[in-house]
Amino acid sequence: MPPANNADGTAWHHYGGNVSAQTTVRNAYPSKEVLFTEAPGRRVTTGARRSPARAAGTAINTLRNWSRTVTFWNLALNPSGGPVNGNGCACTAPVTVNGANVTYNAEYYVLGHFSKFVKPGAVRIDSNVVGTVNNVAFKNT
Repeated sequence: MPPANNADGTAWHHYGGNVSAQTTVRNAYPSKEVLFTEAPGRRVTTGARRSPARAAGTAINTLRNWSRTVTFWNLALNPSGGPVNGNGCACTAPVTVNGANVTYNAEYYVLGHFSKFVKPGAVRIDSNVVGTVNNVAFKNT
């Protein structure tokens, strides 16, 4: 039995390589799922705000390359990017929790924006670049 019959799809992480590899795999196996399952945000220096452009770029570029999902690394982390297992990372999540204080980060608003307009069952209908702006379009059922 060919390997393609042994898997329903491929899950991708945001740690290296080029996101266009998702399209290469999707073109080779168009009936299989492409799932983007992990992308960390990056902490910035204290007092600075992260630009939502990085989180939005991650979402747009993975969706442009046939992913059916966009998932950031964790839902919530503490201000130090923890809890961590091992060496840790300089990561952020959609929500930072510091005791009773909750901060909604760029990833939170990006996921909220996409979730508001791209409904379950939506189908990607187009994707291109206009100038330097990447875009992706969906049709909701």
